[in-house]
Amino acid sequence: MDVMVSVVCLAYNHEKYIRKCLDGFVMQKTNFPFEVLINDDASTDGTARIIREYEAKYPDIIKPTYQTENQFSQGVRIVADILMPQAKGKYIAFCEGDDYWIDEYKLQKQFDVMEQNPNCHMCVHTVQKIYESGEYRKEKFPAQAINNGVITKIFLDAYFQTSCYFVNRAVLQILYTNPPEFSIKAPFGDIALRLFFLNVGDIYYIDEMMSCYRVNSISSVARCASLKKEQVKKSHIETLMLFDSYSEYRFHNSVIKQIRNLNFDLALGKKDLKLLLSKDNREILFSYPGIRSFVQTFFPRIMNTYYQIKKVIVIKTYEQKQRKHIF
Repeated sequence: MDVMVSVVCLAYNHEKYIRKCLDGFVMQKTNFPFEVLINDDASTDGTARIIREYEAKYPDIIKPTYQTENQFSQGVRIVADILMPQAKGKYIAFCEGDDYWIDEYKLQKQFDVMEQNPNCHMCVHTVQKIYESGEYRKEKFPAQAINNGVITKIFLDAYFQTSCYFVNRAVLQILYTNPPEFSIKAPFGDIALRLFFLNVGDIYYIDEMMSCYRVNSISSVARCASLKKEQVKKSHIETLMLFDSYSEYRFHNSVIKQIRNLNFDLALGKKDLKLLLSKDNREILFSYPGIRSFVQTFFPRIMNTYYQIKKVIVIKTYEQKQRKHIF
């Protein structure tokens, strides 16, 4: 039976996390063969050694590429130029080496959705946010409640993390073979991927928590240290403007909303009160997220105190529930 899903995984100095990531792959239960294509980008820790362990134990699933020189720093498109040419699957699933899957039927569920909905070229699901300390919080992606089903019209209004991406390989190859201008300008590859798939067909959402995104992992912080937040936001705005034209303004309202949010973030970064109080930013500023961001930027001690009090309340509430359960 042919391989139906190729999982692509980027690993770099993920020694601390890679076992959990690989365990999430090999635990998958499917009625079809799948493969895991991992690129170890010349890690300087024990990442490659751990991958070799899994390669030896699961040779039919784990298929790594071990780089002797770091490719990311040389501007190589690792997924497009290294992993995609190896892929055999009809579909591509994504997961970086510091994130991990928690549902053993994740691939099967997304595969079934795509097979049953031929107009869908991308499937996403809910992702849990986990911190470097291992602490779980109520935060998730997307933050808002969305029903199961096709979500193309609201896809730009929500944020979906890469570990939930499941896409049609033939369509993805079009993006990599003939990339539109907006995708070249995009500050990150996942932004280009999201916009491209939004334009070519329907997006399907499964309202189930099936993976975890690790916030501020050591390796991701190091890799992004050279990127300036202001530069990233400006590139993102330019990307959205190019996409608006490329998509013939079909998603114009959502694009403008995103651009306004990014401009608000830029004004916050500059601590420009006049700009924050301008007509374009006023509506965002006086929303709950806007006020919270404003206080965090201008009065960080107040916000930190708020978070500490909130954490104590959450712990006490949990302890009270535990006592009720015990007694």
